[in-house]
Amino acid sequence: MFKLLTIIAVIFMTFTFASAGITSVVQTGKQIVVTYSPGSIYWVEQSLVLQGVKTNIKPYCTNGFNSPVTCTLPSVPACDSIRFMGFSGIGGPTFDFGFPIQCTVVA
Repeated sequence: MFKLLTIIAVIFMTFTFASAGITSVVQTGKQIVVTYSPGSIYWVEQSLVLQGVKTNIKPYCTNGFNSPVTCTLPSVPACDSIRFMGFSGIGGPTFDFGFPIQCTVVA
């Protein structure tokens, strides 16, 4: 019985974390909305990236640990991707998500 439960738990976790990632990024003016899976993640880094150079946007983002994250920026710099790094809880797995996006520059 224990082996069966262990196997089921491993299969469940494999499918859960295999589908983990940013699913969409939508920019509307100075607001960027990021939807991701799984739903509850504590983010330690949220940044826009242009050719490997990161711009920290975490102070401008709110989400209450659930998807989606809404970032209202004072201005939007040029970027070619967005990067979020976080974890699902104490002792849980860490997530490092990247997603390609061409930011529309807004001053």
